[in-house]
Amino acid sequence: MESMTRRRLLQTATGAVLAGMMPAARAAGADQPAPREGCTFSIGTYAMKDLPVEQAIGIIADAGFDGIEIGVAADWNAAPGRMPAERRRAVRDLIQQRGLALTALMEHLYPAEDDARHAADLERLRGVFELAHDLAPDAAPLVQTVLGGGDWEGCKERFRDRLADWVRIGQEAGTVIAIKPHRG
Repeated sequence: MESMTRRRLLQTATGAVLAGMMPAARAAGADQPAPREGCTFSIGTYAMKDLPVEQAIGIIADAGFDGIEIGVAADWNAAPGRMPAERRRAVRDLIQQRGLALTALMEHLYPAEDDARHAADLERLRGVFELAHDLAPDAAPLVQTVLGGGDWEGCKERFRDRLADWVRIGQEAGTVIAIKPHRG
């Protein structure tokens, strides 16, 4: 008998848990989403970068999830610059029709060393915060990103200063920004 690695054990256990949850999630039927209390069973569009977000919403809802995180990095299908007002309304309506909670928008900015790049990044974040409110006006999702890598001693002051600006504009917009831990 072949020994099982920890990674394989976790994959198998996760698959078993998800498989057991899916029938219950779909039992409410596609016509009427089940009312949600507490935490959502969410997934992001990270693996669907080039797929129209409208399609991703359908795939995620049909799979039994009740929450969605939408990737909005600059070159992604749902980036703020690719979401004019009419499309934002349509996406917001589709999210609601499919019974999903919009739990987060996933940005992909690193605290820039260059002041001009930092200023441009602040404008980009303002656009993402606006998109968050347009897609979920009653409960804007959090906006999350990562810090990037580097030598801690060499970048900690830049992180402190740049993140302070990110927090400030997030507060101005009434939007939470979260920095997720990331390998490396």
